[in-house]
Amino acid sequence: MIDVIRRKINVDGVEATTIDKFPDEVVMQDLIKKLEINHAAHESYRLCNGYVSVPTDVSEIPFADLATNENRSLIEVWNFNREKPNRYICYLKTNKKTLYRGIRGVATTWTGDFLGVVIFSHSYKSNMGDTRCNVWLNGINGIQYYGVWCTSVDSCRFRKLKAKTSAISQFSFDPEKSQTPHTPKNQNPKKQP
Repeated sequence: MIDVIRRKINVDGVEATTIDKFPDEVVMQDLIKKLEINHAAHESYRLCNGYVSVPTDVSEIPFADLATNENRSLIEVWNFNREKPNRYICYLKTNKKTLYRGIRGVATTWTGDFLGVVIFSHSYKSNMGDTRCNVWLNGINGIQYYGVWCTSVDSCRFRKLKAKTSAISQFSFDPEKSQTPHTPKNQNPKKQP
């Protein structure tokens, strides 16, 4: 069993699961190697139409107990933190039906593990007839990303920003206080004269 601490968080009404404690480097590298062996065993049964059909007489696929969605998502989040990719595809969640500037959501893996806070810009109709929205991602790896989200799909492609922008930097996020509304850091209430 792999020792991982996961907990539920809430960002402006959108739930995700954050990983607070990762296994050490040796355990993660071992898990990655075992899942690669498991994947190679499945690939040997790939048919010409692209499907994998494992016969019933095959008693053991190696490391089948480790090939779970949770472990694959753990590796994805671990690699996202460690490698700090220039481009990334992840899933976006928001609880708002109408998108407008400043709405926040979360970027997650397919299984719902937290990758960062997403800030949406205004939505617009493209020349293809779909609705799109500019989005910024403040990743858990410390990198800021930018992308254009087509609202008819759940995923978005992000590209690393060349310089930090104040559009994202002004928003604070503390998972411990995630039930409270978030305000920009530089907004102070007006003082009464």
